[in-house]
Amino acid sequence: MIATRIRRVTVAAAAVLIVLPAAASAAPDCSLTTPQRAWAGSARILQVTCAPTVPGAPMTYTIVTNGSRGTATTPDATGAFTFTAGAATGADQVILDASDGAVTRHTVAIDVVAAPVLAVTINAPGLVFAPPFHGIPGFSVFYRRRTTLSASLLDDALPVVGVRVRFAGLPPDAVERTTDAAGRATRVGRPLVSELIDVDVPTIGGTTGSQAYLWVAPDWRVAQPFPIRRGRYQITGQLLAERVARSTGTVRLRRRAKRAGACTGGGYITLRTLALTSKLAFTTTLPRRYGDQCVRLTYSPAADSPYIASMFTFAIG
Repeated sequence: MIATRIRRVTVAAAAVLIVLPAAASAAPDCSLTTPQRAWAGSARILQVTCAPTVPGAPMTYTIVTNGSRGTATTPDATGAFTFTAGAATGADQVILDASDGAVTRHTVAIDVVAAPVLAVTINAPGLVFAPPFHGIPGFSVFYRRRTTLSASLLDDALPVVGVRVRFAGLPPDAVERTTDAAGRATRVGRPLVSELIDVDVPTIGGTTGSQAYLWVAPDWRVAQPFPIRRGRYQITGQLLAERVARSTGTVRLRRRAKRAGACTGGGYITLRTLALTSKLAFTTTLPRRYGDQCVRLTYSPAADSPYIASMFTFAIG
């Protein structure tokens, strides 16, 4: 009886000696962490992936050594951290401790590359290239013509998805649009006065924004055909612009004989300056003898006008 009890105790003690050292040697496994990609001059959320020794156990992280090309914040419980890179590109790393009670030291490899490239196009009916102003490209468009700003954000030819792009310069206010699966974002508006168009990516500091001047020309509405009253053609119309155009520019009526049956080109003679109503409407007349001639309405802006010059040419007959 005594010998049997001793053997049982010995077996139980042996079992304890085998199990305890194995539990004490376990630590979080961070081998699933993939090399991370950061953008020069920008802050980006990166990820360290560590499995705890017991599934579901909470993880904590501590930065041991920060990067030489950027700085990492302490990862949260999910392993997400923000890495803010400097201007230089190249290989970098962050060394951290991952702990769930036991500690694993892990090195996160980070490749700092050039920030995504932002490409912007402008499209509108009648859009025309204008000379650069202070080194910034320009375009001219008529008042309230539907204008589309299209942005494309690519990281090494791959689309950057879910990032906010800011569009400023089209009324009523600056807005932000999120890039789609193709890395594109679009803003549509109707320009009211000349403005500087500014498109950028607020959350990616290393991405260079895009600017262009959008010069707005007043548009025209002229009633046709032209009725004849008391031997004269009646011409009525409206300058399409904001009311400020009335005090910052002049509308003139000009004429010229057709050349080869066409009204293109110059050589127009100024007949008179037209008065505009508060709604920018005007009325004028021409003798019937001008029925086979070309007529041109022009808007000449003053130095402080938010508009550029505009003209509308037509034939009476």
